[in-house]
Amino acid sequence: MATEPVNRRAWIDVDLGAIRHNIAALRTYVGLRTEVMPVVKCDAYGHGMAETAQIAMTSGIDTLGVATLAEALALRKLFPAATICMLTPFAPSEAEELVLHHIVPMLADLESARIISLAGQKHRGSPRVHLEVDLGMGRGGVLPCHAGKIAEVVGRMPSMVISGMTAHFPCAETDAALTRSQFEVFQQARKAVEASDTRLKPVHCCASASMLIYPEMRLDMVRPGLLTYGIVPDVPAGTSVPSLKPAMALHAEVATVRSLPAGHTIGYGATHSLQRESKVALIPVGYGDGYSRYLSNKGSVLIGGMRAPILGRVCMDSMMVDVTDIPAAKPGSTATLLGAQGEERISVEELARLAETTPHDITTRFSRRVPRNYLNG
Repeated sequence: MATEPVNRRAWIDVDLGAIRHNIAALRTYVGLRTEVMPVVKCDAYGHGMAETAQIAMTSGIDTLGVATLAEALALRKLFPAATICMLTPFAPSEAEELVLHHIVPMLADLESARIISLAGQKHRGSPRVHLEVDLGMGRGGVLPCHAGKIAEVVGRMPSMVISGMTAHFPCAETDAALTRSQFEVFQQARKAVEASDTRLKPVHCCASASMLIYPEMRLDMVRPGLLTYGIVPDVPAGTSVPSLKPAMALHAEVATVRSLPAGHTIGYGATHSLQRESKVALIPVGYGDGYSRYLSNKGSVLIGGMRAPILGRVCMDSMMVDVTDIPAAKPGSTATLLGAQGEERISVEELARLAETTPHDITTRFSRRVPRNYLNG
């Protein structure tokens, strides 16, 4: 299979020591009664699924969260004894492999239960599933009012066990009243399920934001995604946050530095015009590498520990930045697009705010054209 050529003028450093630190901090933060399931889907939010999972498993983690069967099977080869939860609904064609490889799916409806039960009978297994309750996301799960009855029906199906129960809050960061009311609905659904003689362990509903904002909702397990990688979601001021370390940095080698006259335009659409004679550096990273085009005329990079503003639109393979006031800028200098140089830092949170998106969108966009260097593993 052909592989995508890498952009050797740019690179991503992933600090595995930071991920190890973050996992330890999160385990301490939630306490011994609550298990931590790091979410490693989408190549661990761009950080490297296998590498992150290895750090997690050697840090005392038992359970990993993924989104696809392919991710689950890749992890199963590496970690035969791990509990691997597939957090999105599965396709009927995937049921047998889920059973054969002991992957824990989220149960979205009775038809999914029937399919898993048949696969369990065929392969003489007794697959575990987590019953998912839809609290308003609309992407999977049973309605709360039906949870007890469905658990009762599923309990009579052969070769399958509901071992846990789950949900996801759609507005944890933005609507506390709604989230608390949804949690109450979830707890009522839990009681109805347990009344059908279903023993639930673990029960989990908190991702990164909700586990920070609502400690009473952490229950048996939490599912930190962003927090695992040292990225803090947008939570209300005063929220208790553990001490975390950002794990990802993006760097590139300055390609050229050119002197251009006042009035010269920059980039597609000529959206920037130089106000003075300027030195303009070309950075060989663009939206083809996953750097957001929405950072055009907004973002900056660090060169010599100083901020160099992006001029004009980010191109597919490059961007232009103003280095007029940065004496250290020259071809071959290191530009930091994400991470720290000296006293300055560009965070994932900053890039997400400028691009008007989520931190997840920033790190998962970085393509494999940009090689990863794994440090402190």
